[in-house]
Amino acid sequence: MVLGPGELGQAVFVDLSLFSNQERKQYEESQNKHGYNVFVSDLISFHRSLPRNTVNKGCTKSYDIFELPPVSVIIPFRDESWSVLLRTVHSILDRTPSYLLREIILVDDGSKKGELKTKLDIYLSHLYMQRGIDQTIEDVIVVMDSHQEVAEVWLEPLLQQLKETPRALVVPVVDGIDMNTFQYKKTELDLKKKPIAFSFDWRLMQTIMPFKREYLLSRENFEVSPIRLPSVQGNVFVANKTIFQELGGMDTGMHVWGGEQIELAIKYITCGDGIYMIPCSHIGHLYRPVPWRAGNTKISNEYRVAEVWLDDYKQFVFEQYGNYTYKAEVAKELIHFYVPENLHARGTIKPVLQNISTFCLDASSMSSVSLLQCHYQSGNQYWELSANFEIRHSVFCLAVDSASHLLIDECDFEHHRKWDYRSDNTIRHRISKLCLTIINKTEVNLQLCVGSVNQQWIWKRLR
Repeated sequence: MVLGPGELGQAVFVDLSLFSNQERKQYEESQNKHGYNVFVSDLISFHRSLPRNTVNKGCTKSYDIFELPPVSVIIPFRDESWSVLLRTVHSILDRTPSYLLREIILVDDGSKKGELKTKLDIYLSHLYMQRGIDQTIEDVIVVMDSHQEVAEVWLEPLLQQLKETPRALVVPVVDGIDMNTFQYKKTELDLKKKPIAFSFDWRLMQTIMPFKREYLLSRENFEVSPIRLPSVQGNVFVANKTIFQELGGMDTGMHVWGGEQIELAIKYITCGDGIYMIPCSHIGHLYRPVPWRAGNTKISNEYRVAEVWLDDYKQFVFEQYGNYTYKAEVAKELIHFYVPENLHARGTIKPVLQNISTFCLDASSMSSVSLLQCHYQSGNQYWELSANFEIRHSVFCLAVDSASHLLIDECDFEHHRKWDYRSDNTIRHRISKLCLTIINKTEVNLQLCVGSVNQQWIWKRLR
């Protein structure tokens, strides 16, 4: 049996040397327009199969679908390519029990491609279509991006969790779809080695952070039990519509893109039952560059979230961005996941040494640290000495390798990431007992602690 292109989630490769100049031009224009390989996508069936080993072998639970609530699926789209959008729709139709799927609502979020609208009107005329969450006929909603493919038995585990925690936001494990070859790439949770979760930092930017292993091991079934999250990606979630609307729904004051997933995370952890990721549910997401820009509205979205939800803690966001103001009327409490409690020090780390006193410790390379001219806009020059004695930059920590070289790595609560900011203003690594030392105008490293001026630092102490 010969499989078609992309079947079983396999990669599709094209030989551009066989293209004419005109064909290559069209190929490149289409890819630049959408941020992914439309030519390859068009070769793949709307009904393509996915890998058979998508979920963990421990996911053996059977579900009585008649005891689960049916859903309305909402798919916003904006100038999506025809084949990617239709593959999203058909993957849902092909892999969802008919009893559980009451409607699919496609919401045009400002498309400029007239031909897409016309083709959809003809192709989807048999589907019950309305606009938005407000118009759904079911009280359980699935909101998802328009460039995804769902795996087998994707919905039932999500609905089971929502049935048990109706005020929660429930999400699947999000796998990847390669933007060039459309290969389906399973996300390995790797819970026993380096467990990580989607989170956000004090710029209100989405990032990842490590789980504490104690929490993961405390769950009854380590590999397949639901996992509580501090944030979501925002590309797919399942919720009870009544609770969703009670919590304010989507903030319609936000512009275009960015920040909405952070607001969802904050409101569900502060006012709902939290966020749960279900290891036995998988959905593939086509990751691509955003094919349109929105000027400076994204930073407005982040500031809006800070003003509306963070109350007295919004200062931590504003310190990251520097001077910027945004007006809003409501302020509420911050979730406990993110409050940097009991910090020992915070802010820029500057040398005492006079000839480079205008330089700051900088993490712009995101692999190690150096001294660069202070810009006083926080960001890559903002550091915290945590209650656990980690020198943190966002969700990353200043660490030391086996050769006593400095590096920046994900914080993982290990001893080799612990430091002391001592009374003589030296910064000493606890394990190696070496001090952060200025080597030259831009280079820093670890050396034996002698208390010299090139080992002394100015950092705002908090206690």
